[in-house]
Amino acid sequence: MSWRVRRPVHCIADVLRDLKKESSTWAKENFNRRFAWQEGYAAFAVSPTTTASVRRYIATQEAHHRKHSFVDELRELLNAARIEFDEKRLNKGVRPAILRFYIESLTAKQLRPWEGRSVV
Repeated sequence: MSWRVRRPVHCIADVLRDLKKESSTWAKENFNRRFAWQEGYAAFAVSPTTTASVRRYIATQEAHHRKHSFVDELRELLNAARIEFDEKRLNKGVRPAILRFYIESLTAKQLRPWEGRSVV
């Protein structure tokens, strides 16, 4: 079995900064109300073997959040990943992000820009 080390070509902080900027502009242009992101973000790595289930989750996220609050779900994810967090900050203006539109518009290459590259 051979292993290839892959490295991302984008820093998650830069990706999220750009995502927030572009989606804020899009929301302001398409909705007749103010839009602002909450401070901070959470990002989790996803195994390629779970890609299909993650896509299904994204497709049904709106219905899912009718039963489970976004904050409760985020708390569960943080706890499962053993990430310490401040409960006060977690509850401060947290709302689900408008990611479904953005993620569905990405190509496979944009979602995996590092694919096919190896670190020497």
